[in-house]
Amino acid sequence: MSGEDPNQAGLESESDGEPWQPNEQMLLSLLEMGISENAAKRGLYHTDNESVQAAAAYIFEQPSNEVNAPFFPELSEDSDDDGEEHNYKMVFVINAGLGMGVGKIAAQVGHAAINLHRLMLANEKFAEAAEDWEEEGEKKIVLKADTTEDLLSAYAKAIDLGLLAWIVEDAGHTQVPEGSRTVVGVFGEDVIVDQVTGSFKLL
Repeated sequence: MSGEDPNQAGLESESDGEPWQPNEQMLLSLLEMGISENAAKRGLYHTDNESVQAAAAYIFEQPSNEVNAPFFPELSEDSDDDGEEHNYKMVFVINAGLGMGVGKIAAQVGHAAINLHRLMLANEKFAEAAEDWEEEGEKKIVLKADTTEDLLSAYAKAIDLGLLAWIVEDAGHTQVPEGSRTVVGVFGEDVIVDQVTGSFKLL
């Protein structure tokens, strides 16, 4: 017998500077109880892999829409204690298939940026990330997609990954038909945003 306490497995990896991981046995037990994977991981994270019972108690005390939301330890409210630096950015993907002029594109990116910033201020989970982003110089990147379907796919994936996202639907006053999806804006940690926008080229 190694004498290793399985309850400490996740904590040891965190103290060694490795990314936090849930205790696999406890995670499996929670999943067998009918708890979602996101909720199970969140419960284990907030109880430091203490026990199945502690994680379950934490989960059942939280609003279901919050505890079941996509879980990323690096964006947790407790992540400041890990000593790791996180970088954030806004990325805007333009619907190049609409053939918009430069001025129109600038206006549409402006719409997306303003609404993304409103989401940042209204979303407690991203409040500190927004401050870090501002201190880092407010990185913004503009990319292009070929079709509306590309924009919708990027928006859906961003939401699935727990990022902030906004898709602009034009009023149709100039250049494009009413309801055209002109740009999608995404905000979050660099490495996660890249999972959504990494395949698009610079405008």
